[in-house]
Amino acid sequence: VYFEIGQAVLSPIELKHLEFIAENIVAKADEGNVVITVMGSADSNTGTVKRNQYLSEARGKYVAGILTDKYGIGKDRIQIKSEVVNAAANPIFNRAVIFTF
Repeated sequence: VYFEIGQAVLSPIELKHLEFIAENIVAKADEGNVVITVMGSADSNTGTVKRNQYLSEARGKYVAGILTDKYGIGKDRIQIKSEVVNAAANPIFNRAVIFTF
């Protein structure tokens, strides 16, 4: 899911994307003892290093909170990570949260 520049909350359209993703995550998590990694990221082209680190962490926590609170995925099944990406090519793709299992 993608975030607007400088934001740590999702737009309404991205919340709909998250809903679709979450439904699939819940189905996958129900299959077994699956741990979901939520990787928050921010691009290095805007803001300070400190601000970007904060944004990447806040984005991951925000999305993990939605997965827990709205979709019932246990906190013990979610691992939150964060990164600041050198976004030389296309920074919009680095203002995101990526999911892995």
